[in-house]
Amino acid sequence: MARPTDHSSQTGGDPSALSAVLDDGLRQAGLNPEEVWTQASGLAPAIWLVPGPGFTREEIKAALLSRGLGFVGQAVVGFDDLALEVLKKLPAPDDPQEGYRIAQSPFRQEVLRTLLDLDAISRFVPELDRLRKQTPFLRRLDRALQAGRSAYSIDAELEAMESQLLDRQGGPTNPVRPELKLIAPAFEAWLRAHGWLDPVLLFRESRDRLDEANRMGEPLPGFPSQVIVFASGTLEPLQAEWLAALGRCVELRRVGVNEERPKTPSADIEWSWERAHTLDDAAEFFADELLGQMASEGPSLLQQSAVLIPDQPEIRRSLLRVLKRRGVPLEDARDPTRIRTDELMKRALLPLEVVASRFERDRVLAFLSFEKEFRSDAGLLADATREIFRRGVSQGIESYRGGKLSLVHEKLTGL
Repeated sequence: MARPTDHSSQTGGDPSALSAVLDDGLRQAGLNPEEVWTQASGLAPAIWLVPGPGFTREEIKAALLSRGLGFVGQAVVGFDDLALEVLKKLPAPDDPQEGYRIAQSPFRQEVLRTLLDLDAISRFVPELDRLRKQTPFLRRLDRALQAGRSAYSIDAELEAMESQLLDRQGGPTNPVRPELKLIAPAFEAWLRAHGWLDPVLLFRESRDRLDEANRMGEPLPGFPSQVIVFASGTLEPLQAEWLAALGRCVELRRVGVNEERPKTPSADIEWSWERAHTLDDAAEFFADELLGQMASEGPSLLQQSAVLIPDQPEIRRSLLRVLKRRGVPLEDARDPTRIRTDELMKRALLPLEVVASRFERDRVLAFLSFEKEFRSDAGLLADATREIFRRGVSQGIESYRGGKLSLVHEKLTGL
């Protein structure tokens, strides 16, 4: 999946160059740059500037400041803040008295942990319960829920996408997918019941209230005469639907930036991009495509192809798991991420880390916990730990010499 362009990196962070890029985008949209920047400045801006994918608030602010214009915080507002502003301007009777709070990733992960701890939920999601033993599981689960729920705007669209997905896969479905559909409503219900919204619920609620205000012919109080959205590339379907609803209530203009096609080493290279809902789905699609080409061109295709796997454990695990299940052989089975994820490997390298760190306290304690004498006698390890902290040891092998740490010093000297 291609990422939105980082325009500040293209301009080297130069405010004047960045401002020129934004001016060019405004002209392409049929707007006068000077009028836009002037009307967005001051204590009561007539235009709000909204940075979307590919842009940041700092870039928009830098463009205003480079012209010597003052502005209020409301003049440059992100997608989430703008959607939340809609909820404030169009309140509902059941809104929390202090207003909704937006749940960020760490909080959402704790909510998911709480839900999976409930027997009433965990017994219906056995695959998720099994996978939660993996260290990055909650982070991946949260990311999958956010990406999957953002990929459609209405339930009918979700059903159509699932039908296409099943037709394309042809084989057994990923057991995690139906469990995600089960836990998503529980996750949303918990958030709403406690006065929270995640970004997906925020955009849905904001969209629905905008649609209702449009049907009733109600004006959007406290909003400017025009909202300009800076966004490159394709928006998520839910975000696009939300912006469309906003555009029916206020004048909304979208501004993009022309991006040059990336230069390739050879004009004969053809680039093909596909976007999947989750990392596992992307791996499944890739394996299907590879096997399909092997079936049509023969096994020799593998000798002419290269699969580059990034050194990111979650990507590597998903891709290798799918390739192994489909019977695609690996030319080099060595795992460069093993040193960071394999407990046996980390334990084997621990003595080297102890010496390299100049016998740093935490690494020494980790090393001792695996030594036979200390592992078999918990009291001995506890006494050594207390003595190390009593002495205020930070590092240095001589800090462990004598007294109750004689055995510790002997072990460390042996390294």
